[in-house]
Amino acid sequence: ETRRQQAAARKKKQAKKAQKHQKFRADQEAAGADRIQFWEEERAEAHKRTEMLVNLCVTELVRQSKSKVKGLSNSIVWEVLEQDYRAFSELGAISHKACHELYKHDSKRRVVVVGEKELNGRHGTIVSFDEAKGKYTVALDTKKGKKGDVTFFKPEHLDVATNDDGKYKSGQTKKKGASVKVHNVDHSFGIC
Repeated sequence: ETRRQQAAARKKKQAKKAQKHQKFRADQEAAGADRIQFWEEERAEAHKRTEMLVNLCVTELVRQSKSKVKGLSNSIVWEVLEQDYRAFSELGAISHKACHELYKHDSKRRVVVVGEKELNGRHGTIVSFDEAKGKYTVALDTKKGKKGDVTFFKPEHLDVATNDDGKYKSGQTKKKGASVKVHNVDHSFGIC
């Protein structure tokens, strides 16, 4: 009878442990989904900024050239740009650089690695976003300085570093050994 009670207690303990682990995994997946959404919104905002700068450049070109070229309009300039990929790319690259200069505080975001066993809790700085890989390039801090090991991370493994207020920008509460997020740019159209 004692053995039966011990076996029942072990089963109950294992079930409780499995339930805790299942809840932990569900919480981790929800936090990862929140981080993915946060980074998608960040890239979308950067893309909007770059598009705004491109539109500003086109409008300024039309404004300065209207007296020289009769009938010039934004739509005509856009038609020309759509046909001339090189000019369109150059305008995107210039707007991308301008976006980085205007929004420096956003383009080099400090982050913490989350959910990567060997690198969990490491801090770094976002260098860029690789659209093809769907990953951020992050320069992890080393003992020698802040621009050390360069590694690729999926958005769900990065959390934004904050001023130690206990919360990350994604809304997650800071825990012991937790890591920081990084942010960067969507380069599909010269985005910040």
